[in-house]
Amino acid sequence: MLDALYRHDTDEHDTDAAGYALVAAPTHALGAGDLDLLQPAIARLHDHRRLFAVDRRHDLAHWLQRAEASGVAKDDPGLHNIRHEIAWWTGEAGDAREALRLFRELLPDRQRVLGADHPDILTTRHSLERLSERLKE
Repeated sequence: MLDALYRHDTDEHDTDAAGYALVAAPTHALGAGDLDLLQPAIARLHDHRRLFAVDRRHDLAHWLQRAEASGVAKDDPGLHNIRHEIAWWTGEAGDAREALRLFRELLPDRQRVLGADHPDILTTRHSLERLSERLKE
């Protein structure tokens, strides 16, 4: 079932099914414990709804709470991905200092789980550097 929800080739004439798939995909990913699919499903829904940064940040925080409440391990890389997105959208919403704080909290958790050379670590470091430079201006 999850495969059907994540396909991008949904028939454009089947708007009820496509709409359901778009809205239900995050819930089904979380229910299946597949956090690797949760964040992309949320992103597709946000893009479709054309949410502003502050709304994306708020909705991602909601999904993070749901994931944590579902018993997912705190060190699950999927949770780290959601935390990264929350930090990113916090910065995009105009709160660079809070975003910097969130990225600083995330970096050691990602390093501990993924290792120092993982691409996600480099992405988090890049975000930290970008925000640090923005705050110096």
